[in-house]
Amino acid sequence: MTPTATTTGTRTRVDPSRAPLERFTIGNVLAAAPARALTDAEAADQAGQADATHPVIAADHELCERWANWSTSRRLYGPPPLAPGVLGKLTSKAVSKRTGPDAICSAQMMALHLAITAQPPEALDRKVFELHYRWRVKHIKLAAEELGITRAHWYRLLAAFRQRVCIGSRQIMADNQRQADALPHRSQVAP
Repeated sequence: MTPTATTTGTRTRVDPSRAPLERFTIGNVLAAAPARALTDAEAADQAGQADATHPVIAADHELCERWANWSTSRRLYGPPPLAPGVLGKLTSKAVSKRTGPDAICSAQMMALHLAITAQPPEALDRKVFELHYRWRVKHIKLAAEELGITRAHWYRLLAAFRQRVCIGSRQIMADNQRQADALPHRSQVAP
């Protein structure tokens, strides 16, 4: 155990850094401590909490979550697989029919997919977006470190990319609706 006081000659000097912990209360420490800047983790947590409370950002996050499920569908719009092939027809073994879920036919999902794939694939923000939503990276700090960025920068890139592609998908949907309304048969149909 380290001594809390040292004796030099006739004087006893108390080293405050080695004093018993009971002398330091939370109030004394907080009163003496200077205000500190937020760490990257605390700033990202505060930004994430602020984002979760905003209805547009929460809706964009939900849309991206649905896109991640939609994009991992094994069979998008093709016909169901019937036979495995020529060699498969010659075997007598039972063929498993594991095909996975079908993707829903959604114009909103397709517009978001177009907006995402229109972004450059080598861009850092797209990598962060796909790691976060499509690949569901659990250890954000390690993934961010692997990319050479901080955790707070990860969330800033993710939020900016998510906002950009959601705005792009809404523009695609609006353009498609405007073009559909301009078709000749639309004007002839009574509302």
